[in-house]
Amino acid sequence: MTKTEENTASMGGGSLMDREQAVLIELVNEAYPELATVVNVDDWMAQRFQPPIAFLLTQGVREEGRSLTSYQVVSEAAIVLHYPKVAGVYQPLSPSASSTTHGQA
Repeated sequence: MTKTEENTASMGGGSLMDREQAVLIELVNEAYPELATVVNVDDWMAQRFQPPIAFLLTQGVREEGRSLTSYQVVSEAAIVLHYPKVAGVYQPLSPSASSTTHGQA
């Protein structure tokens, strides 16, 4: 899944990439709090992780100054969700997803 995110970041320590990743990791953690996140491309390519996991790759597109103390960062991000597999069948990332029934009041 590729997504363009607009993030407002305050001036502070750390590199631009660190701030982009921190914001996007926080968004992934809000949606999937039980998932760990891999951001190292070498670890992901070598499959040095155990599903379930989210892989996150970011690339800055542009920055715009907003005030003396803040700026807006526009970045592209690829988020790959690796589902756990049990007996050859992919399992849901969230335990509640398997127990949710639709169409019942």
